[in-house]
Amino acid sequence: MEETPDNTNWKWGWRTRFLLCRAFKRRGLATVPWEVFEKFNPTPFARKIVDGFYRIKLPGLGMRAMSIEIDPGLAEGIESILESEGAQLGVRFFPLGEVADGYGWLLLDETGRLYVSVRAVPELVSDRFDEGLERIIYGRGYYEGEEWRWGRRAN
Repeated sequence: MEETPDNTNWKWGWRTRFLLCRAFKRRGLATVPWEVFEKFNPTPFARKIVDGFYRIKLPGLGMRAMSIEIDPGLAEGIESILESEGAQLGVRFFPLGEVADGYGWLLLDETGRLYVSVRAVPELVSDRFDEGLERIIYGRGYYEGEEWRWGRRAN
């Protein structure tokens, strides 16, 4: 299996840096429940994300924004759902946690792309973790007809 590219050269905006600093102070010391996450056979990049951001809670700030809680333990028992969702797109998903206070799942695939899955429909948010996180918490996207798309409209 090909090694996941290390896209950890993150570029956070000032508001996101502020939110992350507050979230890190609030979470305190926490131990990652690796026994839950290991069921999904995570890549080294997925492990790095969970190890660094475990128990982080970020609010949703905007109209289409969603709150985020990074905790793979919240995904316990949804292995078959993630397997079927991933099979539809031809990828393997790793649960990072919840979005919108448990309304959906925050997922990472084996190439490091970030997805949101609401009502068992995974949507690609971004190819990069940092960019995807900001799109989710700020609700950055556009409508194409009646469909919501994450990111910027191509000109």
